Amino acid sequence: PAKPKTAKEIAAPVATPAVEATAETTEAAPEDVPAIDPDASPADATIESSEDATEGVLAEDSLQASMTAAAVEAEPAPDKADDAASKPVAEAQPESLPASDDAGNGDTTSDEIASDDTAVTDLALLAPPPPPPAELVPSSLVGLTPERLRARLGEADFTRQEGDMKTWQYRLSDCVVDYFLFPQEGVICVASWAWRAPVIGMDIDAVACRQALARRDTDSGS
Repeated sequence: PAKPKTAKEIAAPVATPAVEATAETTEAAPEDVPAIDPDASPADATIESSEDATEGVLAEDSLQASMTAAAVEAEPAPDKADDAASKPVAEAQPESLPASDDAGNGDTTSDEIASDDTAVTDLALLAPPPPPPAELVPSSLVGLTPERLRARLGEADFTRQEGDMKTWQYRLSDCVVDYFLFPQEGVICVASWAWRAPVIGMDIDAVACRQALARRDTDSGS
């Protein structure tokens, strides 16, 4: 039978691999890690660490600037046609036309209209008023023969004869006029006349009656 190992023999092999592994790990450490100087003070180590960090930031900024410059150079130049299309529409509009001369093209301005209105008003003030309606005085027909009276006022609206006297009655809008015809020196003519309101008992409007008699004279074509 095999001789059992002692505690010393069992522990010896175990310690040996640990030492070898530590040696291998030490040998595999990166070469760029700076060795720590045991004589250096903590302040010197801090300064070196700050300088390394600053150099790293500057290197990163420089790399970013280089990438930005490369992107700008790679961007295509804008097309002239696109620039022309993107210009505001207002630039393509024609220049405003000069104001036209109203006096030259025959247009009427507000001042001219006001002047014309003033001239018309002045003419209206200077123009004489229209003449009043014509009037015919009944007595102006005295002495006319029956033929002449008929020619002036037309046929009578009513006639009546009493002996040698004839009454011719003209019924107008504003009055009633009677002409009395008598023979004078062998000739029948208007000897006298009379008038009254259309309604018996009312006052007669003499002016209106004369105007109505004048209209009857005109309508008869005398």
